[in-house]
Amino acid sequence: SLHDALPIYDFSRLDEFTEEERQAVYNQNIDNIVRLSAYDGYAVTNSATGVLISDGYIVTSWNFFEKALSNAQYLAIFDKDGNNLEVDGVISVDTNIDIVIIKLKDKKTSTTKLGNATDMRKEDPVLSVGTKSGFNLSINVGIVAENKDNRLKNVMTITESEAGGPVYNEAGELVGINTDQSINSSISVASSVESLKDVKEKLDKSDFSTVKSMSFEDLKEKYYYSPKNEEVVVNQIKQKKWNEYKQIGDIENTIPLKLNKASYYNGIVGLRYENDIEQYMSGIARSYRFIEELKNSGYDTVYESKTKCVYRNGTYK
Repeated sequence: SLHDALPIYDFSRLDEFTEEERQAVYNQNIDNIVRLSAYDGYAVTNSATGVLISDGYIVTSWNFFEKALSNAQYLAIFDKDGNNLEVDGVISVDTNIDIVIIKLKDKKTSTTKLGNATDMRKEDPVLSVGTKSGFNLSINVGIVAENKDNRLKNVMTITESEAGGPVYNEAGELVGINTDQSINSSISVASSVESLKDVKEKLDKSDFSTVKSMSFEDLKEKYYYSPKNEEVVVNQIKQKKWNEYKQIGDIENTIPLKLNKASYYNGIVGLRYENDIEQYMSGIARSYRFIEELKNSGYDTVYESKTKCVYRNGTYK
């Protein structure tokens, strides 16, 4: 039967994780946890949760951030007391594990301790803090279902706005960052904190004032198209350079979309297209022939999403 095919978990360890212990983990970490909201005017387009992993640096979900770049005008970050933490910009992105690291304008103290995610075993208790509504923070508890390939799969239901939020072990140490991926209605997926240890060590040792970032506005302007940008249709690439690059994948003939902006910088061509039938078919789907041309020509896939794709070979990106 279907019931027999479902995995059976032992929740006894979670039952032993008392309310007092859970509250202690929450109290230990609440000053490190933030809410993120993307705004289009006064309307919130999407929300997420984040955590300070080093003084002045917040890690959250890349999928949330990319949606904000595509659909919102600006990003706001709030601490537990509702104070607005001004954003300086992005310093690091790892799309494979759904993580982006954001630098704040001002250095805010972090007391986050990273645990050993590799030590987490099936049915170990975990606790997560996140925002379900975009306004308040709440606690979720569950157990580990699987620890494999730099990901923790947890028997713990989270909402989309809880993506980017922290997952702690019983000692209150950070062991994962929630993604917006779910295996089913009860199994959520978190990126292992092991992937953050090197970057946290570098940030802890760095001079905060010298760490460079790219602002939300610059990222949006350079790489993400929004109808509200009211941008002028322009090809900023010099004709000689365009003649060279348009040969790749036969761009002009294989992408049946209106070109909004083309730019060239430091060996990278950026192309933004307008898709006037987005509700029926994604721009990426309409670019299928171009993508096939690239892959058949030896290009590797760096990143693919519904709104942005990056491919490269030894010469071009």
